Amino acid sequence: MYAEDEKPNRLTLARFKLLDILNARQDAQNALVVFAGDAFGVTPLTDDADTIAEQVKNLTPEIMPAPAAC
Repeated sequence: MYAEDEKPNRLTLARFKLLDILNARQDAQNALVVFAGDAFGVTPLTDDADTIAEQVKNLTPEIMPAPAAC
């Protein structure tokens, strides 16, 4: 996610994209699942997009419980 083949890096672009999706789906239920060798639920299905947006700020590859597959 820190590869700089895209600027500034993939992690930042993924965050921007996720926030764009949340903004487009304001009246819908959303959940956040991340992947690193396996799927991990970050937030359950919720109407509260602000909660998911706050969680996105703290997601980094270092906090994932399983190493990412290469």
